[in-house]
Amino acid sequence: MIATRSIVSSCVLGLLTLPGCGDDPQRVSNLVENRAPLPDVFSTDTVVFDTGSPIDTTPADTSPPQDSIAPDTSPPQDTVVADTAPPQDTVVADTTPPQDTSPPQDTVVADTTPPQDTSPPQDTVVADTTPPQDAGPTGPVDLNVGFIGGACDNVSDCSFTNAMCMPDNEGWENGMCTQSCTSTCPDRDGLAVTFCIDGDSVGESGGMCVQKCDLARSPTGCRDGYTCVDELRYNTVTTSSWTCVPGEFEGCIQTLQRLGVDFTLPGVTNFDNEGGQICDVFEPIRVSGTIDGVQFHPSNFTNDPAPMYVQCGVALALWDMVQLAKTRGITDFVHYGTYNCRYISGTTTLSEHSFANAIDIAGIEVAGGARYTLLDHWEDGDPTPDTVGGELLFWLAHEMYERRTWNIILTPEYNAAHDNHFHLDMTPGSWFLSE
Repeated sequence: MIATRSIVSSCVLGLLTLPGCGDDPQRVSNLVENRAPLPDVFSTDTVVFDTGSPIDTTPADTSPPQDSIAPDTSPPQDTVVADTAPPQDTVVADTTPPQDTSPPQDTVVADTTPPQDTSPPQDTVVADTTPPQDAGPTGPVDLNVGFIGGACDNVSDCSFTNAMCMPDNEGWENGMCTQSCTSTCPDRDGLAVTFCIDGDSVGESGGMCVQKCDLARSPTGCRDGYTCVDELRYNTVTTSSWTCVPGEFEGCIQTLQRLGVDFTLPGVTNFDNEGGQICDVFEPIRVSGTIDGVQFHPSNFTNDPAPMYVQCGVALALWDMVQLAKTRGITDFVHYGTYNCRYISGTTTLSEHSFANAIDIAGIEVAGGARYTLLDHWEDGDPTPDTVGGELLFWLAHEMYERRTWNIILTPEYNAAHDNHFHLDMTPGSWFLSE
């Protein structure tokens, strides 16, 4: 099994559980922490059977002998007696088989047909031969021909110095051209660029060159048989990029594609730090400011929707929040940002905003144009708000909590610093709503 850094997100998301979970302890450390009784067939009476020969216990006869009368051995003679009774009808024994004079019954014929199932009908499982739906895009087979990331049968198909051909029979579909590396890899004009990853993440050793994901050249970002995942640069913990690794599975960005969410991938991510602590943004993407028709405005309603820099898992949570919001006619959100490499106020603990793992929602707009903000319409301390805006905002927070759209939901009830927004984040292992 190919273990990649990108699969970790599927294991820590509060929203979805995705296949292929791998491990990357270094980066995850930033994100986590009858039988029936036998029948009684025996009688209580004991029966003893005599199996020996019979013994004659009659005393011997000692009387004088008597004349013996010999048995009559002559044939018996018929004795004729005159019959003076009136003649009777002669009854002759009827030797014909008895006839059935009872009303005709249905004739029972032995049924030799196979027994029929008379049990209640069960659900029938029929093999589904229809083409799969929403299977997602398929990559081309000829990306980066002859170069790093391209297909190969042997090393002669890889036209660059120090080339190696990773074989198909070891999990590299159609083979893959590569070379070893310590930090960077060569690029070639007109082809997808490359990146040096830690071979351990794909079952190899040392640094090795792979192709970066390129959504402009392939709908999957990679050629057929490979999947786009986020990997750290070899020998560093401060730089990552989306790269093509062997195997096909649905990770976070593949789920976004299936859901129809627009996003782009950064070429290379260099992590910021705060007080020496790295703000490691795992699976970074820029998700569209319009998700399934609902718009996200930065700072205020008058600003145009704009892409948001987030962890991929946050984009999935935003999509789920949109599905919920649309059931109550919400068409727009105002937010105060997603990424900010900083401490939680008054502490030296990095905020989830430091990992682009959060968003602050300040207000909503509904069909018809009515707008409600947390600052103006949240009813502090009231669990049964009676204004339209107060009820809608209260409903939104509690419904997102119940369906676990977010792992942490801080409302104005939390503290004064949250009077004007919901803080929503994906802290691993949490499920909290301030009330």
